[in-house]
Amino acid sequence: MVYLNTPRRFMKTFLLIFSLLFALPVNAQNTQGRYEPKFKSSLPPQPTGPDYGGKLPSECRYYTDSVVVLEFGQWGMFPTSLFVKEGDRVCFIARSISPYGVTFRMENYPIGGSIKGEGDRGFTFVARKIGRHKVSCIGTCNASQAEFVVLSKAEYKKMEEEANKLRSLDSRPRHLIGP
Repeated sequence: MVYLNTPRRFMKTFLLIFSLLFALPVNAQNTQGRYEPKFKSSLPPQPTGPDYGGKLPSECRYYTDSVVVLEFGQWGMFPTSLFVKEGDRVCFIARSISPYGVTFRMENYPIGGSIKGEGDRGFTFVARKIGRHKVSCIGTCNASQAEFVVLSKAEYKKMEEEANKLRSLDSRPRHLIGP
């Protein structure tokens, strides 16, 4: 405490410690390396298809409009049809639930490959080709096929409206007695 015996030294030391206390947290907050996407959507993309319990692959976290998951098992693929809108940035996740692995490919898109054992593989692309594209499986999934359907924007909107209408009709509370 001999060093702080003069008011001038005390004030310099106090200001140094005080400035460090406020400067360090601000610098640490700025260097967290957050990734701010250029276009923010209101909701993050939700996977369609089987319940995807894991984290999305790194290539699917930003700049995707739809996430589709296709599971390859020993006896086939689930779901058999996947729908996306024309122009969507699609994250296609192929998941093998078979302990033997799987080999697959999709028509008209550069998507395919092998998954050894149980695991996931992610692909990101823009759905530009309207139509039905077959996803074929070779090996343990019993040579089954699924469809990857790219709809025009008008057809997709119509399909969404029909699905919402059915959901709203089915989810109304039913009264046991009377209307």
